[in-house]
Amino acid sequence: MLADAVTGIGDLSKDEREDLKARAWGEFMRGETMLVTSTVDEYGRPAAERIYGADLVQRALRLVSGSRSSLMALGHQYGGRR
Repeated sequence: MLADAVTGIGDLSKDEREDLKARAWGEFMRGETMLVTSTVDEYGRPAAERIYGADLVQRALRLVSGSRSSLMALGHQYGGRR
């Protein structure tokens, strides 16, 4: 996990941050949020936003909170059937 690789967010180089951001966007596009949410859980939202950008963090957290909603599940299941 990210926490195992570094002692703090400040230890990441620019290239490492860019790599993490690209990986997180790739995960997000597949409906996964592990990199972003684990960083938020471990270091807090401001640190996650410094790495991934506020837009991706907001989208990932919205996806996670929406996936817990029964309305989101119904919308996904029945959204294409009108």
